[in-house]
Amino acid sequence: ITRLALLYEEGPGAAALVAAADESARKARAQIIAKASYPAGTDRVMPAVDAFVKASPQAVLMISTGGAAAGFIEQ
Repeated sequence: ITRLALLYEEGPGAAALVAAADESARKARAQIIAKASYPAGTDRVMPAVDAFVKASPQAVLMISTGGAAAGFIEQ
């Protein structure tokens, strides 16, 4: 698996989180080909679902709340 997508919650630590995910993917010889965030405190993930369907990653990294992750998986 080398083509990844990243779902994360918007917030003050988001930039550092994205940077750490990019670095970890690079070390694993993978690439994050799609990134999408959702508003903090919500489970509004449909824009991410749409973006990831278009990008066709092999796996999705979800750094999110349980509600947002469940909403993403249900879609």
